[in-house]
Amino acid sequence: MIYIRASGQSDRLDQEKLCTGYAGEQGWSVLSDDHYCDTGREGGAAWKKLRQDLLDREAVSAVIVRDLSLISRDAEVVRAIEAELAHMGVELRVVRSDSPQAPRGRHIRPPGMKADGNTIGTEGKR
Repeated sequence: MIYIRASGQSDRLDQEKLCTGYAGEQGWSVLSDDHYCDTGREGGAAWKKLRQDLLDREAVSAVIVRDLSLISRDAEVVRAIEAELAHMGVELRVVRSDSPQAPRGRHIRPPGMKADGNTIGTEGKR
């Protein structure tokens, strides 16, 4: 599943391409209805639908996002989401965490995750 937060069509397409390419590199298939896009105007409706769909399915390996700041800029919220996904057996995969949209000095990652998306101590084990 791919989660996107974009205000414009161009940014949405860029994120889709980046995340779909990442999924392909991992050998994963992404179905066309597995793209969830928030524009920031729906109050998180796409994220709520993604979570519900995760509960209804069993064959989901990961939620792919370009940048953690697109989920939330609040570190506690990101940790809670990551814990919830882990409880469902789903990984949160970050394609690129050095986005120019991430606020400088405030970009957050879950504890133990390095800027390149690897978890500390698992370099090369993506």
